[in-house]
Amino acid sequence: MSLLDAYRKKLDIQIQEHKAHLELLKARATHAAAQSKMELAQADKHLDKAKAKFNELKGASGSALSDLRAGVKNALADLKVSTKKAARHFNAQPAPHRHRAKAVPAKPRQRAAPAKTSKK
Repeated sequence: MSLLDAYRKKLDIQIQEHKAHLELLKARATHAAAQSKMELAQADKHLDKAKAKFNELKGASGSALSDLRAGVKNALADLKVSTKKAARHFNAQPAPHRHRAKAVPAKPRQRAAPAKTSKK
């Protein structure tokens, strides 16, 4: 096998690896999109629930406040959790595919502390 043939084979293999990696990323993107849509729908439900509780609170008398407070608090907590779950798909960046490991720099050497001399 000539040097040119070996180089061609090496490039072909690298191209095939990148193609496989891109297909994997496409599959992950499709899955993430479907997952995001489900989580956004869940967040919308929690938003509607929080709005309903708020409207209930607006029309309530002062004596009903203590009864409604727990429901409003729970609705807002559910909304917060579901919003964070939906947002993580937009904040997370996939780790790049690397063929070679990066060299880790050596830790700097620590100098030994000078020996203490006792003065008498």
